[in-house]
Amino acid sequence: ELEGNVKKFYDYCKKMQMNDDKALLLSKYCNDVVAKLSQKEEWSKDDFVDEAFEGLVKVAHDIREEKEVLQAQYDLLKDHRRPLDIVKGNIEREAEIHARRRIFLMFYVIASQYVMVQYGTYILFSWDIMEPLTCGMTLGDAVFAYFFWMKTKSSYTLSGIFNHYYNKKKNKLARRENF
Repeated sequence: ELEGNVKKFYDYCKKMQMNDDKALLLSKYCNDVVAKLSQKEEWSKDDFVDEAFEGLVKVAHDIREEKEVLQAQYDLLKDHRRPLDIVKGNIEREAEIHARRRIFLMFYVIASQYVMVQYGTYILFSWDIMEPLTCGMTLGDAVFAYFFWMKTKSSYTLSGIFNHYYNKKKNKLARRENF
């Protein structure tokens, strides 16, 4: 709680629309200068300059000490956070590997369908036999995509599938690590 001249100077600074930190700092500085100057009956311009300079040096010293304390606290928090960052990085890496495997599995399924259609059409059978099979595979893919969307509310695109499996695995690993 501010009292006396500090409160008066603070209120004036706030009236001038200064933010709280600057207003508090300036009001303490002004109060120190006024307190030192009020101890003398008379004072010259040099006295004022000396007292103002001493006040600024005191403020700079206080700010430096506060900065050093804050820097030490920041470094301590960073040191405490470092193991959590390592755990988070491991979780994200494992989740990405899992999601990429799912994408590659999807690629292999699509590639095997393509190879089976080409092999059946040009080597084993003819298009007349393969056409109903390709319709069935296409319908199966569409049904699978629809069920995927119904279950996950994610789009059936590479990014949608990747994001779904990535987030699912990441959340599971985070729960397991109590993260």
